[in-house]
Amino acid sequence: MSGSAPSPNVRADQVSSLGFCMGGRISFLANWVVPLRSAVSFYGGGIAQTLLDRTSRLHGPTLLIWGGLDKHISAEHRQAVTAISFPPLVEHLGQS
Repeated sequence: MSGSAPSPNVRADQVSSLGFCMGGRISFLANWVVPLRSAVSFYGGGIAQTLLDRTSRLHGPTLLIWGGLDKHISAEHRQAVTAISFPPLVEHLGQS
């Protein structure tokens, strides 16, 4: 968002992000880069492998949702994410 003037019609403190699959990963990353109000990640892959060091610097509450039978996001990866300490108001849902 840098380099562009904010619209006077947009309340920056009211912007959230939601994404599915790769978009879920991007929603997680956006919450780290941009001061979002919140972020939702449905089936966001690659978070456990490469992004766990960013969780302490997330701006808004984060909701992470994975399916317990999803073959692309392993139980080990879900457990790695749920085992770390997130900022307050972060939710972990799904089977481990």
